[in-house]
Amino acid sequence: MLMEFKRFKWLKRPLLWLGFSIFLIALPAWAIQMGDGTVFFSRPPILDRTQASNRNTNVPSVVYSFTIEMPNNAGEPLHKLVFEQASGAESFRFDLNNGRAFLGRSPSSGKRQPAKLQQEFDRLVMTFNPPISPGKTITVALPVIRNPSLSGTYFIGVTAIPQGEKVEEQFIGFGRFRIQKGGGS
Repeated sequence: MLMEFKRFKWLKRPLLWLGFSIFLIALPAWAIQMGDGTVFFSRPPILDRTQASNRNTNVPSVVYSFTIEMPNNAGEPLHKLVFEQASGAESFRFDLNNGRAFLGRSPSSGKRQPAKLQQEFDRLVMTFNPPISPGKTITVALPVIRNPSLSGTYFIGVTAIPQGEKVEEQFIGFGRFRIQKGGGS
């Protein structure tokens, strides 16, 4: 026996279904908070691009840039970014006094964003004051004292932390950097 869904005739109308779907997608993001008070992103930030100003071994004052997009529906502002080297033949030695953050896609075109860079064990933590609002793009420039002396592929993991007292960290990806011996950049 076939059942007829007279109450749900609107499902048969593609335009109404499409409109309803768009409405659900366009709803504003709400801050997400667990019962214990833990805050997290409803849509995590996106690690959009990474680059190095020079890819040769032993070059001094190289800058590693990370561009992060905050989705409009992130739900929470970005308070901190954590950078942790995941692999590579040797460790990067970052210049903690010269780490910078800029609103936009590049340091040259963006407005400087107040931020503090600190080392916590094997991690670098950049804290934004004020935090980065949803819908914004930020580029973090991390200078190293000198590129590694050993060629190879180096990965730096990036984790985003929302604003709040009790927060859930969100891993957003790896920056991949190929360091080569001599010639080219």
